Amino acid sequence: MKVFEVTTEYAPSDSKEIITEVQYVTSDRDIIHQVTEHFKLYCKEYNVDLKGVREVLTVVQHIETK
Repeated sequence: MKVFEVTTEYAPSDSKEIITEVQYVTSDRDIIHQVTEHFKLYCKEYNVDLKGVREVLTVVQHIETK
């Protein structure tokens, strides 16, 4: 499983301050293109600027206790 860092920016309507938001997300297909396309649509819908998408972590093992 891959983890992607998504950085967006927006300015609240009543302020000149720019807010930067960082989210860590996964996708069912583990590809950066899928995450980028999803957030491009999200940003267009909510009037937010997409600043970057990058892979930050690959989980190689999940251990379950019995």
